[in-house]
Amino acid sequence: LIYADYTPTSLLHDEPFTWEYDKKKWSPANYDKKFRGEVPYYYALKESLNSPTAQIAQKAGLNHIIDLMKQSGLTSDIPLYPSISLGVSEHTPLEVLQAYQTLSRLGNYKKLSFIQKIIDETGATIFDINGSHRTAESQVFDIKKTAELVGMMKQSVQSGTARSLSSLPFSAIAAGKTGTTTQGRDTWFAGFTPQSTAV
Repeated sequence: LIYADYTPTSLLHDEPFTWEYDKKKWSPANYDKKFRGEVPYYYALKESLNSPTAQIAQKAGLNHIIDLMKQSGLTSDIPLYPSISLGVSEHTPLEVLQAYQTLSRLGNYKKLSFIQKIIDETGATIFDINGSHRTAESQVFDIKKTAELVGMMKQSVQSGTARSLSSLPFSAIAAGKTGTTTQGRDTWFAGFTPQSTAV
């Protein structure tokens, strides 16, 4: 989420950066190996710039980031490494879907369920996810900060790393984020419209 007093237009530094931890050093580079100097926060997100993202993560603290990841719905173990700020922790598609659904609901967590309704042999409804047995919800993130993040994620689809969506027969208002591992071994897109979330 947007950290502290930063806003989407806060200026960040896309420049060589080294994070020292546990007697080790980590220097994140951008996918294209180029640095762009001073850039607004929203630009760094939509273009997946690694150096400014890591710098913000260092200021926020890894434990805080892990707490946010868990609150969003990720349940797998998350290692205490600086690179988690760039999404290197491993999660199932269902976990990622849960986390993005939390963002799409402006920080409101609702556990995903494959079961929508259960009807017994008499025809009586004994479970309905939208009815009396509604899954519990909780507001885990600040609505205003989450809305700012969603606005930034819309930029990723409109003119950032996910802009190729515009070449498909897809015209809905959407927000999302791409992810690519070293040498393109894994490539991801997770995003949402006002009605649907997908990975």
